[in-house]
Amino acid sequence: MFTTRRGSFSGAVVIGLVAVLIASCGGDGGGGGSRTPIIVNVSADHASVLAGGTASVTATVRNDGANGGVTWTVTCPAEPCGSVSPATSASGAAATYTAPSTAPAADKTITIRAVSATDAARSGSVTITLPAILVSVDPPEATVEAGTTLTFTATVENDIAQRGVTWSIAPDSGAGTLSNPTSTSVTYVASADAPASDVIVTITATSETDTTRSGISTITLPSPAIVIDPASTTLDAGGTQVFTASMQHDPSPVDLNVTWEIQPESGAGTLSDATSTSVTYHAPATPPTSDLEATITATSILPPALSATANVTVSAMTVSIDPGSALVPIGKQQAFTAMAQHDPQDGGVSWQLVQSGNPCAPVCGILDSFDVSSAVYLAPITVPASPEVTLTATSL
Repeated sequence: MFTTRRGSFSGAVVIGLVAVLIASCGGDGGGGGSRTPIIVNVSADHASVLAGGTASVTATVRNDGANGGVTWTVTCPAEPCGSVSPATSASGAAATYTAPSTAPAADKTITIRAVSATDAARSGSVTITLPAILVSVDPPEATVEAGTTLTFTATVENDIAQRGVTWSIAPDSGAGTLSNPTSTSVTYVASADAPASDVIVTITATSETDTTRSGISTITLPSPAIVIDPASTTLDAGGTQVFTASMQHDPSPVDLNVTWEIQPESGAGTLSDATSTSVTYHAPATPPTSDLEATITATSILPPALSATANVTVSAMTVSIDPGSALVPIGKQQAFTAMAQHDPQDGGVSWQLVQSGNPCAPVCGILDSFDVSSAVYLAPITVPASPEVTLTATSL
């Protein structure tokens, strides 16, 4: 027990001795021992600085017995990078970084380095971002009817001068004008007459401080158009749908007058009760073998040369059986339910047992009971030569 304690104590003494020796080697460089390296730490009170702005930077120097302080340098990917004043400072003393007066075209990283005056091989640094000016316009896009107005607002970020923007429009004629411009807003006045086809107008806000920086909003000046409601529909055989035509984007509307037609002209249904703005579509009475597509077109007489289309789908009838398959022991029963979808008469189904395409009852089993929507299959008491039986439900 005593030996164990003595060994532990001895180990503690050795560790303490090593610590003392290391501390003794640090010193301040006197007595010929090796000196602890100088360490320079740099900090800034801002992570980013706007063009023309300032930040306070401080260098803390450790292990410098001469207290020589630091010399400041500033670098960046492309001049100008700004400067630090004063060019030298004592450890812990603040210096001032002043950013270039002109904002960069894109965000720029500034490296501010403090070099020890005692040992030029020792330095520390901090990075500061010099952000580019950003301009945005709200709303960024819009649809403006002929003869109406809309106000746009510009936001300028990272502009220490806060001079705002100037406004411009393209095309500069025939697509509207700008009114009441300020350093932050403008009103777009759309042309009084609607264009023959949609016109795209661009409004640009350009920074007064940096004319290379701008933001845009894209405007659509729409042309008059006919729309049909609904634009599409799906019907079962024998179904009907009323379609209505109306005019959009017309600053001086007149009474709309359209003609109606259907494609294909035969086999896809018929139109009735046509007026200058509406028509009734009648789907074929018999369900198609596959989904049938038809197009309804409204063509304007007044105003002329405008048209719109609506799409109609007439659904084919489908029959499904639940469950879709079953494993039935000999002499046992299994119930099935049929569903006929898109059946305009809701007539239900007929049932049949088939093997290899031919009726097979009673060898393959029988239908113990059935009606137009369900059936109960009774398996034979012995397994037939072909154990697979198909139960078919056919629409009535």
